[in-house]
Amino acid sequence: MDTEWFDDAIAVYLNALRYRPNDPALQFNVAVALEDSGRFREALRSYELCIERAPEFTDADFNAPRIHEELDETT
Repeated sequence: MDTEWFDDAIAVYLNALRYRPNDPALQFNVAVALEDSGRFREALRSYELCIERAPEFTDADFNAPRIHEELDETT
């Protein structure tokens, strides 16, 4: 898929976060778009922010370890 599409999606979600800065679903969507575009380090940070805002957000809790694996940071 065209990375420009991901960049556009990320920009939209980041703009929405300006108005709803603590919305875990928006932060999760940023993370997914970053991950899909191959920006794994940034995606991991976004997943972590999502988890900080909503520890019960199980999708982020599931995806973050996958990113650690992708970055070869497993324990």
